[in-house]
Amino acid sequence: MAAAAFPRSGILSATICISALLVLSGCGSHPYVAGKVTYKDKNLTYGTVSFVGSDGKKQAASILGDGSYKLVEPPLGTVKVCVEAKPIKLNLGKDKDKKAQKDPPSPIPVHYADPAKSGLTTEIKEGANTYDIELKEVAKESGPKEGASKKGK
Repeated sequence: MAAAAFPRSGILSATICISALLVLSGCGSHPYVAGKVTYKDKNLTYGTVSFVGSDGKKQAASILGDGSYKLVEPPLGTVKVCVEAKPIKLNLGKDKDKKAQKDPPSPIPVHYADPAKSGLTTEIKEGANTYDIELKEVAKESGPKEGASKKGK
């Protein structure tokens, strides 16, 4: 019988070289952004984090029970960020009048759901990116107190 065309050491060397080339060329590595979302110093346990690129395209990641999220292949560059946390509304057949049903309130201030109003931005580069999001409570506007007297004209 004839000997194999490639000796075993040659096959092993070729496999190692190809593997090294794939690793060095970046094949298989994708940019990503990951982090935690907190509100009032507690992890937000559900919802979505969305990243809006300069082209207006929006990509989203789910927030897990521990407050973490991870988005693979987010838009690169400076992005606007928004966070939504809509409680799930269950209809168990008790209320037949759908107009009477109201959406449960969001546990976070609603302006965070709008990338133009959230005030959240970050820079995303190639490779691994970390962006922890600490949502702040909105300060309530202070107006005249009830019973306060108004000065005349």
